[in-house]
Amino acid sequence: MLDIAWSELLVVGIIAILVVGPKDLPRVMRTLGQWSSRMRAAAREFRRGLDEVVREAELEEWRKKADAARRAAVK
Repeated sequence: MLDIAWSELLVVGIIAILVVGPKDLPRVMRTLGQWSSRMRAAAREFRRGLDEVVREAELEEWRKKADAARRAAVK
């Protein structure tokens, strides 16, 4: 997924401790985790909606083909 090495993760952690402070770091990490979770949920919902639109479009296409085949068979 993300190509991050342990050393890079350690550097980010040290910078986070220096910027935020060790006292507030758990609260900040929890907030970031909640935001990340919300963004993933929104992306998942968007994908589901998009998949539904595609399915409906494909269904409509097959319905038109079936109607055309029925009309051709009736004539």
